[in-house]
Amino acid sequence: ENQKIFLVAGQKRTVNFILDAPNQMPQTHPFTISTTPSNARVRIMNINPTYRDGIELPDGEYDVLVDAEGYQSWQPTIRHAGRATYQKVTLMEKPKSKRQEGYSDPTTGMEFAFIKGGCYQMGSPASEARDGDEKQHRVCVADFSMARHEVTVGQFRQFINATGYRTDAEKDSGGVSGCFSYKDNPWQYVDGRDWTNPGYNQSDKHPVSCVNWNDATEFIVWLNRQGGTHYRLASEAEWEYAARGGTRTVRYWGDDFDSACRYANFADANRGDGGNWSEKFNCDDGYNLSTAPVGNYRPNAYGLYDMLGNVWEWTCSGYDSKYGGSESLCKSRADSGKRAIRGGSWNNYPVGARVANRYGENPVNRKNSLGFRLALPAS
Repeated sequence: ENQKIFLVAGQKRTVNFILDAPNQMPQTHPFTISTTPSNARVRIMNINPTYRDGIELPDGEYDVLVDAEGYQSWQPTIRHAGRATYQKVTLMEKPKSKRQEGYSDPTTGMEFAFIKGGCYQMGSPASEARDGDEKQHRVCVADFSMARHEVTVGQFRQFINATGYRTDAEKDSGGVSGCFSYKDNPWQYVDGRDWTNPGYNQSDKHPVSCVNWNDATEFIVWLNRQGGTHYRLASEAEWEYAARGGTRTVRYWGDDFDSACRYANFADANRGDGGNWSEKFNCDDGYNLSTAPVGNYRPNAYGLYDMLGNVWEWTCSGYDSKYGGSESLCKSRADSGKRAIRGGSWNNYPVGARVANRYGENPVNRKNSLGFRLALPAS
């Protein structure tokens, strides 16, 4: 064996030579890393051979990397000498963010469910009883969180009390008075109706209604200032993805009409407005011509309540009947045009009780069948 060394005047240096006997192969021993979780990947970073349990390695130091999705990696240097090495490694799970565990807004107590993003078929097939604006097409959404409930009267009242804000219904904005609502059979703008008096009895646990897109935006601006968050309305693509809850059926509870009243507040058998509602759910959801308290019915698979029924919900997306891409985008206050609304309301019959059902409303419009729910992007 020979080495090249460099000497510096006045310093000592010791060099050790260990000579192997001629033709003697280096001694090897088995090397094994046992992992939890069992599907963790093991790599030895300073040699070329791919790791396998029991790999025969000569004495030396080995830089090991053990990793798995969702876990903190483990990366030590292991000394392997004179005998077999067997190392048991248990990886620690990465801490989940509050949003992934489920998040509650500290100001309003509003609860959010984390929704893992993915791709899906948005819209409905031609075989589904529908309007012509539900063209089926593939859409992908990123991770986000969605409020488990629609914004309630009580939560909206916090905003009003803190800011003194007056809604467009209270100001008779847009050249009309009050809120578009049901009165004496016809639907019309009714003077004096607003979020405090939508035309039916409500408690603080009911979804707020008679609020338009502009009012919802002002609520979000206020709430974001309280905690430095980034709440917004869901895009239309996010909304349908969340409402489906991983299903492909017409409704997130399936196609069984008899199950509807366990999941939503819609036009049902007890509808008492005197109208000829031949198409309605033949069950009783417990409420007639009014909203129900949020969370009164069963949630979908993502833990979201009232995604169908109760009140229509504003989205942040512009309404495009041809689905030209606006379903994945958000409009600003300065943008003109209609906004997409989703979910149907207490007033809708079965064809409106579908996750693909959609409609467009001008931002200034307000109805006592229309409210909103918040979303929270992952980043």
